[in-house]
Amino acid sequence: MKKTLSTLILLVCFANLIPAKAISPNKKHKAEVATQLFSDDSCAFGDCKNGIGASINENGDIYYGRWFRSKPHGFGTIYFNPENSESGIPSGTLLVVRFNNGTLDGLATFDSPGGKKLSVLYRKSLDIDAFEEKPEVKPQGIRFTLPYTYPWEGRSIRRQYYMENGESKRGTISIHPFSEENKCFYTMGEVKGITLPFLFDTGCTQTALSTDYITYLREEGVKIQLKGSDTFETACGLIELNEYVIEELTIGDLTFYNLQVGETQSSDNLLGMDIIAAFGSYKAIPDEHLIILE
Repeated sequence: MKKTLSTLILLVCFANLIPAKAISPNKKHKAEVATQLFSDDSCAFGDCKNGIGASINENGDIYYGRWFRSKPHGFGTIYFNPENSESGIPSGTLLVVRFNNGTLDGLATFDSPGGKKLSVLYRKSLDIDAFEEKPEVKPQGIRFTLPYTYPWEGRSIRRQYYMENGESKRGTISIHPFSEENKCFYTMGEVKGITLPFLFDTGCTQTALSTDYITYLREEGVKIQLKGSDTFETACGLIELNEYVIEELTIGDLTFYNLQVGETQSSDNLLGMDIIAAFGSYKAIPDEHLIILE
């Protein structure tokens, strides 16, 4: 049985799958079904002919995924424009979907802020609203993720949901992809009002500062005392490095005083397991670029 998006919002709100503040659907949405949901003419980046690319439609929605013969074809993700209040789709929602020659076809997953998900089924449709609800089907866990460097206002909405709805008991820590090629994450720390980046390194037992940053922080008046040297195991084998004590270091809402740190001769500061373990119980949500301290 096919259900409209208005039915989805009512049912899902009662089931606590989509935030209760969902907007009422726009009834003109179905009447104005486009002949093509996304066109290669509005390609934002990538290959919207025969490859992987992103296109923006007239509603401001973004499709990022596979294309064939200038039409969406295969696996992809629709990032709905959160400023389009007439769409009736909760702000910050994305849709993991499959296209067949430009039409929605097959199982899809509505993914709303807070990890609220619902499986649905499309049958060669050009209408976002025309689907069958499939709550018994496990939501899809993978998707084409829009590059972090490409703007989508829904990101901040999804992050804010976690911060306002009791998901965290001890705060949150923002993390960011190191680059589109490198899947590592970094976070920003603070030393006496000075911000500096740290690469998450769960293979490093001790937090380490680069030689350049140690010099810079000292020049800015931060107390960093040399305590000697020690042998560290690295990806390149055993290496002897200087050890220091820094007067304070803040990561998220946690501040460490008189913290022992190593010295790395790379360009990156490393956040080691001495601090990561101090987070205690936490949940990493890479898609939202957050660590939730539970």
